[in-house]
Amino acid sequence: MNQLDPRMQSYCGSVITWSISPTTLNVHYTYDYLALMKYQGVYGRWVESGGGNNKDPTNDCLGILRSVVCAYHYPVCDPNNGDRFAVCGWYCDYLRDRCPKETDLIQEICSEPQSSWCAYSSRNAFKLILFILFVFII
Repeated sequence: MNQLDPRMQSYCGSVITWSISPTTLNVHYTYDYLALMKYQGVYGRWVESGGGNNKDPTNDCLGILRSVVCAYHYPVCDPNNGDRFAVCGWYCDYLRDRCPKETDLIQEICSEPQSSWCAYSSRNAFKLILFILFVFII
């Protein structure tokens, strides 16, 4: 299993924290291009609207969008089951909350079953912290 080297000239390089297959790594420029095109479409509408949080799309929308589109285009490498969809349910929750007017994008990205695997999800980190605190208290 491989990971993108963040030093690479890669749009998603610093966002991808999960293992990807050698096949995905070999064609990562294609996945980068697809993710970047989705982002630039929304960014273009943001520029046309004058930007800011009082316009659609908002700054908050752009803030989450890169992570979401990269997760959508870069599958997780699962050694037991092959490549799997990497968009976690909480990514879709953020997308719906922060980009409510991007209905086509939400439909495309969030219509597939959500991944049961979530790379470094804040929920998992929270559970781990609670577990560690519980162990040290007892």
